Amino acid sequence: MKVYFAGSIRGGRTDVGLYHRLIEYLKKEHRVLTEHVGDLSLQEASTDTEIYRQDTAWLRESDLVIAECSNPSLGVGYELAYAEKHGKPVHILYNRGRGSLSAMLTGDPYFHIHPYEREEEICPILDGILKIASESTPEYRFYGWQTADITDRYGLTPRDYYDLLKNIWCADTCAPRMREGWTPENRTLGQCSITAFLLQDIYGGKVYGVPLGDGNFHCFNAVGECVFDLTSEQFEGKKLDYRSCPEQLREVHFKKAEKKQRYELLKERLMKKREETVHL
Repeated sequence: MKVYFAGSIRGGRTDVGLYHRLIEYLKKEHRVLTEHVGDLSLQEASTDTEIYRQDTAWLRESDLVIAECSNPSLGVGYELAYAEKHGKPVHILYNRGRGSLSAMLTGDPYFHIHPYEREEEICPILDGILKIASESTPEYRFYGWQTADITDRYGLTPRDYYDLLKNIWCADTCAPRMREGWTPENRTLGQCSITAFLLQDIYGGKVYGVPLGDGNFHCFNAVGECVFDLTSEQFEGKKLDYRSCPEQLREVHFKKAEKKQRYELLKERLMKKREETVHL
């Protein structure tokens, strides 16, 4: 699980030792995207704009946000609001012996508040948080979802693009020969090639095709060692062989004018949806 750990930096580094210990504990079984928060000798080398872009990208990439808020921080407050806007689970730790949290945090039912009095109490709290988060992390059904961890410049993974595309795929973007069978329940039907080439635009890599035995190919993506197929659900109950498949070229596929038009339509709608999501 990818954890975004938030703690004060410019608001004061009184608790940096605590941050460091909590991050090391989290790293035993999970990936912490913001290890630098616990860096005992942190020196900021990036511009403010670069910091903003990187941190918001990490927030979008994360599965869970854990914030230690005993030391008030404007930046952490912004991160928590950003995480809420993007639907990320947020858990807030604070030492009740050092004062009260802002009502903007305790009054927001979205946030999970975890007060403590001694540091020894924190790790059991974290264990409970991580257990609940692991049980509630959504599972996907497309091939390769478990290892589809590559990110684009916005911090979005193929799983994130699946979440965007599932509300965009429609009969208009479905291959004409399959359009009669398209339904919202079988939304990936007839979407493979235009989706795979669109994801190639985003991540690079190559598009390959599983031979279907009727002269057609089912397209999927390979970016280095990361292989994924966002539209595999249409073959529910049928196991596809993704080994040693021939490469697919857009120059060949897009000789069909209708396919190029469907690709452009899907691209336009996805870019618009991404723009809305990234800038929320």
